Amino acid sequence: MARVKVNGASSLKMSLERLAEIPDDVTDAMLYAGARVAVRSIRQKGEAYHVKDTGHTLESLGYNKPRRGKNGDKSITITFKGKRADRPKLRSAEIAFYNEYGVPKRGIPPRPFVRDGVNAAIGDINEAVDESYQKHFDKAMEE
Repeated sequence: MARVKVNGASSLKMSLERLAEIPDDVTDAMLYAGARVAVRSIRQKGEAYHVKDTGHTLESLGYNKPRRGKNGDKSITITFKGKRADRPKLRSAEIAFYNEYGVPKRGIPPRPFVRDGVNAAIGDINEAVDESYQKHFDKAMEE
């Protein structure tokens, strides 16, 4: 499986230059692969922590298209989208925040489903990203 490995400063420069040569469609595929795994894990942790009243919060979790930042790096944003149908002024992201950190005055304990979901999936996220890159690498080697 392809991995980025750095042994020194000159190796780092070469690795970064090689990474910069990866086409946008491949970096997008890598980001999507990691986001899919992260979302699945966050939803699983949310269900395990009983972050479910109507189920809307966990269903609203998704990701946006990859974007390039000012520094040239690409990233993908995982976010809770929309509002609750029964309480239209309350955004899904707010409900997720209340569940993540708790609201003691309302008797809501912290349920860190986002942090725990991502932390539990770090290895799987890296594996999905590596596999996505490996597909690109194998295809390029065939050409």
